[in-house]
Amino acid sequence: MSFEEFLNIVNNAGKLLRAADVGLKDRIARLIYLNVHVDSEKVVDYQMREPFKTYFKTHKISNGRGDRT
Repeated sequence: MSFEEFLNIVNNAGKLLRAADVGLKDRIARLIYLNVHVDSEKVVDYQMREPFKTYFKTHKISNGRGDRT
């Protein structure tokens, strides 16, 4: 995977996942994750593929408002 492809996926992941059908969501998840462990309701553990693993370790990713109310 080229760095340009990687950046495109990271920058557009939220938009892609909201618009995707189940098949595309599965392909995106397989591209990013090696293993995902799920209990009856939620993800309990996961392993990411490179370069995603390194990127997410070195960059803080905001999934919402953070500490703001």
